[in-house]
Amino acid sequence: MWMVAAVGFLLWLSFEAATLGPAACEPAPGSSFYGDASWSWLQLGQVCTWESLPDNAVQWERGPGLARWIVVALLSAWFASLRLLSAPRR
Repeated sequence: MWMVAAVGFLLWLSFEAATLGPAACEPAPGSSFYGDASWSWLQLGQVCTWESLPDNAVQWERGPGLARWIVVALLSAWFASLRLLSAPRR
């Protein structure tokens, strides 16, 4: 069951990386102002960055946040508990 959950999470991240792009970086629907899309390993997902026109300084970013690391931590704890429970008793 753990393997199904881990592979499902990886497939979900892969699908998101393959399908999202600059079209998902529109701050408001219909604004026709798109940001730059990039993948972030820190946030485990696509991060949109919008820059100001005169000096190209970053104005703001939007991404999935660090909440996805909670899933990684839970999967890791689950795996560790399975390893401890399956360890031979002496």
